[in-house]
Amino acid sequence: RSPGWLPHVVSSWTADARDMANRIRRVKPDLVHAHGQTGYSVAAIRSGRPHVVTIHGLLAQEAVIRGGGTRLTALLRQRLWTMQENWVLANATDIVVISPHVRSQIENRTQAALHHIENPVGTDFFSLVREPCRPPTILTVGWIDPRKRHEIIIEAVALALRDIPDLRLRIVGSPTPGAADYYESLRSLCRRLGVE
Repeated sequence: RSPGWLPHVVSSWTADARDMANRIRRVKPDLVHAHGQTGYSVAAIRSGRPHVVTIHGLLAQEAVIRGGGTRLTALLRQRLWTMQENWVLANATDIVVISPHVRSQIENRTQAALHHIENPVGTDFFSLVREPCRPPTILTVGWIDPRKRHEIIIEAVALALRDIPDLRLRIVGSPTPGAADYYESLRSLCRRLGVE
C-alpha cells in the first residue's frame, strides 16, 4: 500500500495498482477477476494477464454522493475518479455488469465484451419458507460509506417503528478509509431519531 497521506483516488491509480500488477505477474494466474474501476482493475489490466472486471457502480457518481472537503477538492476528486473509470472502461477486455442501469451507463463508453450477471443470490432463496424472526430484523451488510446511503434505511426504520415497535435494524460492516465522520454522523442520526 502507498503512504497513508496519499489520497485513495491517487494511490489506487498509481502505487497500489503498480504493486498489485507486479504481484499478479509473479502469480501468473490464468484469469484475474477484479472488482470496480479502482486500482484492482487497473492492476489486472496492466498485468497483461487475461482479466474480467465487475462493475458495481459508477465512480464519478459515487464521488458526487461522497462529497467531502472543499468544493474544489470534491471537483478534483470527481475528475480523477472519472479519468480512472474511463481508463478502465477503455482498456478492459471483458466486463461483468450487475444491473441494467450499470449497462446503460457504460455500454457506450467501452469496447469490452459485456456480460450481464444479475444479483448473485438465486431466486430460490427468496421463496424459502422462513420462521418469523422475533423481533423482526432487517440486516444490511457492507462497507459503511456515504455512497451506500445508510441514513435512508435508518430513517425508514425510524418511521416503520410506529407500526412495528419491535423492529430492529442491524448494520454490519466497517467504515471505509476516510468515512469515520460519516460513521459518526450515522450514530448521531440514530441518537437523534431515538433508534440507537
